Amino acid sequence: MPVHRFTSWPGRSSELRILIVEDSPLVQRMYGLVFPRRQHELTTASNGREGLALLDDPTNTFDVVLLDLRMPDMNGVDFLREVRRRAGLARL
Repeated sequence: MPVHRFTSWPGRSSELRILIVEDSPLVQRMYGLVFPRRQHELTTASNGREGLALLDDPTNTFDVVLLDLRMPDMNGVDFLREVRRRAGLARL
């Protein structure tokens, strides 16, 4: 599934860059409708592996990650464990 970027106000800076890791297209669209009004930039990933790839890309920086806990390929807890492992942080 493609990664979508939503920018709230073209030409204006965003307050927060938010990564949404969510497998439901309906919930992804909901976030796209809610956050742009608040001038945030959203990047969506359809599963945990896409989310990890976006976090691994040094050109991406995120202030917040919103995470679905129930996803088919990698649940949210496993995603967080992997993020912490890659960052060299303590056990989740």
